[in-house]
Amino acid sequence: MIRYTTLRRLSLAERETLGEYGYASLERYRISREEEADAIVFRLQRERLETPYRKVYEYDEETDWRIALGYSIGAFEEDRLLGFLIAEPQMWNRTLHLMDLHVALPHRQRGIGRGLLEEMGVLARGRGFRALAAETQNTNGPAMAFYRACGFALDGLDLTLYDGLDETALFMKKHL
Repeated sequence: MIRYTTLRRLSLAERETLGEYGYASLERYRISREEEADAIVFRLQRERLETPYRKVYEYDEETDWRIALGYSIGAFEEDRLLGFLIAEPQMWNRTLHLMDLHVALPHRQRGIGRGLLEEMGVLARGRGFRALAAETQNTNGPAMAFYRACGFALDGLDLTLYDGLDETALFMKKHL
């Protein structure tokens, strides 16, 4: 049985047991912008990729700093960490930003990611937040599908957030 609890730390050994931290995607959203005198229209069109787009993230010192804020949840089976969700509060607009969501590859498609989001929603409502926000990329089709299936909606985009990458930042939000 999966147990969700506050994540107090993330050891190097736990990080290693979770495996590669990143994603592979066979789809992306192509973004187009049309400007006219009275309108600006963005269109996101999902398209299939012939070869997977792969991205690997590195853990950094901000991970430990964010965990210490007290807005992080781990998914455990017995004492083994299967996944985590690390968030950072934005108090001025009562939004909890989901910074890192990772489930070990062998444990995906078991509802663990959804369980982490549900637990974070309970934590956020209990602490007076009005929304959960997540940032993903137009190259991460599985993340877009996952967040949408969990009740998030596209809330914005940034065409130039990532320097030198062929990626667009997509901001998803779920109102609580």
